[in-house]
Amino acid sequence: MTKAVKLFAALILTIFFGCSLKGPASHPYDVVVLGGTPSAVAAAVAAARQGDKVILVARNEHLGGMMASGLGNTDSGNPDYIGGISAEVFTQIAAHYRQSYGPESEQFKSCNFGLRFEPHVAELVFEQLVAAERIEVLQGWVLADCRAELNRIESITVRHGRSGRQREIGGLVFIDATYTGDLFAEAGAPFYLGREGREVFDEMLA
Repeated sequence: MTKAVKLFAALILTIFFGCSLKGPASHPYDVVVLGGTPSAVAAAVAAARQGDKVILVARNEHLGGMMASGLGNTDSGNPDYIGGISAEVFTQIAAHYRQSYGPESEQFKSCNFGLRFEPHVAELVFEQLVAAERIEVLQGWVLADCRAELNRIESITVRHGRSGRQREIGGLVFIDATYTGDLFAEAGAPFYLGREGREVFDEMLA
């Protein structure tokens, strides 16, 4: 890519975002991730590693979604196919058992390369990942409102489950990493409750 093309691309992005490639004062975060799921942690970590200012908003007090809430046996197939941040998570889980109990221990052997684990171990690994990238994390906050203009989310309002305190969070990019698509629905995206009929998408096996 030539220098002229790079400058042109930067100019277009500057106009689109209002003033700069980083968030203006009304958008203090580059990336806002909603959800405490494994995919939410992975998205937040990936963005932070690229230099973005990230905030992760989790509904529960525990990070890791189902992996930190009882789903401790991963359906993996061939573990060689697991890569990226997912591989980091399982590798760190395995390292925890190896360091805690020893490489010849039953605990380490039973963890199956980190694919079998206790929920609190998975939670610990997720906490370590976000802490290493210095990601701001809000835990125990639920989505209360969403402000969107011209099909673009400008900010969300979240409410603390215990105190009831509210906070508005602005950002350039919003990632809905909840299990139920909470932010998509609040932003006005169409959705179905239950299964749609066969005629909706002309699917005979729906």
